[in-house]
Amino acid sequence: REVCEIGGGRDPMFDAATAKAHGLDLVVNDIDPNELALTAPGLRTARFDVAGDLSELDGASDLYDMMISRMVFEHIDGVPKAWANIKRLLRPGGIGLAFFPT
Repeated sequence: REVCEIGGGRDPMFDAATAKAHGLDLVVNDIDPNELALTAPGLRTARFDVAGDLSELDGASDLYDMMISRMVFEHIDGVPKAWANIKRLLRPGGIGLAFFPT
């Protein structure tokens, strides 16, 4: 039930009421603190670079059941590292989804 939306910033997929109605504990991620500041009230946020070294997470792993992104991966430099980090952050059996234009 713990979902992280990568790059959700100012425009997350769900607002707090919708996430709660679906039983989701939604965390909105963005690399840009200014974008996170625009996240709707009631949602948790996490600032980290999904393609970075994740040092700001202090070695955390197995945090989420699902990680999802919308129109983000075309902007990421280091997509293989991003997927490796997603695998680390997902719990066993977790799901990673990336929607991007082709």
